Amino acid sequence: MDEFLQRFPRAALLVDDALTVLAANLRAAQLFGFGNSPDLVVELTQWLATQELGDELALATATLTGPADEETFEWRNADRHFEVSVCWEADGEHFLVFLIDVTDARLTERIHMDARHYLEAILADIPLGLAVLDVHQNITFANRQMRELCNRLTGRGDLIEIIGASIEQLAPEPTGTRWQSICAVAMEADATKEDERETLLDGDLVISAQAQPLHDHRVHLTGVILVVEDVTEQARLEGELIRMEKLATVGEMVITVNHEINNPLVIISTNAQSLRLMNKELDDKSKKKIERIENQVKRISDVTERLRTMEEVTSSEYIADGPAMVDIWGKSDEADSDPKSSGEDE
Repeated sequence: MDEFLQRFPRAALLVDDALTVLAANLRAAQLFGFGNSPDLVVELTQWLATQELGDELALATATLTGPADEETFEWRNADRHFEVSVCWEADGEHFLVFLIDVTDARLTERIHMDARHYLEAILADIPLGLAVLDVHQNITFANRQMRELCNRLTGRGDLIEIIGASIEQLAPEPTGTRWQSICAVAMEADATKEDERETLLDGDLVISAQAQPLHDHRVHLTGVILVVEDVTEQARLEGELIRMEKLATVGEMVITVNHEINNPLVIISTNAQSLRLMNKELDDKSKKKIERIENQVKRISDVTERLRTMEEVTSSEYIADGPAMVDIWGKSDEADSDPKSSGEDE
């Protein structure tokens, strides 16, 4: 047994049920701070009797009931962590104690755990809905934003409902199918696939989706990451920008209209009024023609004034199946803006 213990690559002890040390290898002596003295087993026995390790060993040996049993616990010595295993020796009368330094392994586990918690915190707080899917497109992870989005779209937002579900179950049709499609393409092409913007909930929500293939450390495809972004506010701002650009265009047009149309209109209107005043004896037909000129001048003036004060640029079909035109008067005034309504018989 002494030869076995000395050749064992870890610290090892042989003890009886009273925790009297019967044998110990050099690694155990060095671990406990003892040299390779002739009285090593005596010194170790006395040392164990005063240490927490001795209490733990007493509890472990008392728990063992059969030759196949093994008890394991962790013990800390200064800044080192050890995994202690206790089992019956082959004769069934004594116990073997093995101590393995697991400090580096525990540190690595802690680093990995801290990194995982840190990553989960980041994923929980990013303003994007994110879901991880396996190669069968079943969901294995969904962050808080994705769960809130699913709850808004389908009423299914609990993690227990989402994990294991298929991707098309996350959203109503046709959105779910579109997500399933871009995820399939991303995995097949091993490249990022983006979907077009989609407007949902009667225009209250605008989203964009993107699928990114997921690989393990050996660059093997393990699934896909689906990222969904709420771009409602961005879409609103873009629409506002387009509206402002249209208004700017109308503003430029109004300047041109005022210069190129209003000035001649003043001349036409003035001359029409002069004809009326200078020719008192005009017949009714001539008076009606002058009145028609004045009415049309006023109508054109009203149009230019409306253009100048427009706050919203919309378009509509003034003529059925015809090209869209800027709606100057608004839908409520379509009858007034109908060219036929302002025309007069020749």
